[in-house]
Amino acid sequence: MVFEAISPPVLTPGQLAEYVGDYYSEELLALYRVALEGGELFLRLTNRDTELSKKPLEPSLRMPSAWAA
Repeated sequence: MVFEAISPPVLTPGQLAEYVGDYYSEELLALYRVALEGGELFLRLTNRDTELSKKPLEPSLRMPSAWAA
């Protein structure tokens, strides 16, 4: 099997805004908030006092370092 590299998508501010909102997981009893700040998407776990990361989400959707095992 051979994999070919692809370039990450370049999204407009309007396209990024489509991801903004709250996402609830009933299984985890967790509310995740995706916010758009300065043209970058950020993920926050809202039922905790602190943010998971101030790093923007990337098209690859790597997990913030706070989630690393």
